[in-house]
Amino acid sequence: MDAGADYLDLNVDEASNDLAMRVAAMEWLVAAVEDATDAAISLDSSAPDVMRAGLAAAARRAGAPLLNSASLERLDVLDLAGAEGCPSSWAPGGQHGMPASAGERVDNATRIIDEATRRGIALSRLYLDALVMPVAVEPEVGSWFLGAVHTLRERYGPQIHLTGGLSNVSFGLPARRLLNDVFIKLAADAGADSGIIDPVASDPRRIFAQDRTSRAYALAADLLTGRDPFGMEFLAAYRAGELGAEAAISHGSR
Repeated sequence: MDAGADYLDLNVDEASNDLAMRVAAMEWLVAAVEDATDAAISLDSSAPDVMRAGLAAAARRAGAPLLNSASLERLDVLDLAGAEGCPSSWAPGGQHGMPASAGERVDNATRIIDEATRRGIALSRLYLDALVMPVAVEPEVGSWFLGAVHTLRERYGPQIHLTGGLSNVSFGLPARRLLNDVFIKLAADAGADSGIIDPVASDPRRIFAQDRTSRAYALAADLLTGRDPFGMEFLAAYRAGELGAEAAISHGSR
């Protein structure tokens, strides 16, 4: 919270395979977090019963909790958000798996927005997660995310929130803090107004004050946008020590 977080995301899905245990874990966690801070909370679970338990346990001193990780296959979460007056985060995955382009992300997000509008939910209560995947696996995923964010911002204007798990982009690569910092800047440039991040490791106040003209920034941006597929130039520069202090402080960060 001292680093500027607006919500704290709470997820207990890995606590147990037993639903009753997860319900109990969420109830405990919500109470513990709200006892420690007045922060707004985000409830993240694959099970609607766990989300309902978190909602029931929440004191809501900082407003209604945000319901995270919904999708077209989980429209019951949209109904829950509407009934409880909660903002909600939506990932535009499709019925046949992850979208394989910026266009598919936009199409799926548009369907989500249509479903929300049909239920009378305002755009300002929607956080669209355009799905960040690791560039080490597919070189184009960074540009797909950025392209989708740009299109959605142009199409729906300033009311809707555009977000994503931004640190996913650097998974499996060295100098993760450098890559994450640069990707946060690129996402903001494209139109994202929020992100699911660790604000201690990636403090936006520090990130947006950094120089964009350095060689390290250029190499990271090329990797993240697919101009340097699989990071061949970036990795060569990293191994040669050309990224300097920016890489030294970021290696191994989450």
